[in-house]
Amino acid sequence: MSHSRTPPLATSRALDAAMALSARLQMVAITLLLLMSVQFVVASYARASALCVPGSDRAITSFGRNLRLGLTL
Repeated sequence: MSHSRTPPLATSRALDAAMALSARLQMVAITLLLLMSVQFVVASYARASALCVPGSDRAITSFGRNLRLGLTL
């Protein structure tokens, strides 16, 4: 009795379909992460702009800290 090393055609097609689905899900996940990062940066900038009062550097340093935090996540 000889064992073949190549999987049956149905198994091969199922594997191909699963890999294609996995690749699409990875693309969706990466896209969502990028959108969330952009949203975080924009929200941080908007918050810093709203907090900005003449003569105060607190809002600018807060924005820089939030930006660094967002980029390191």
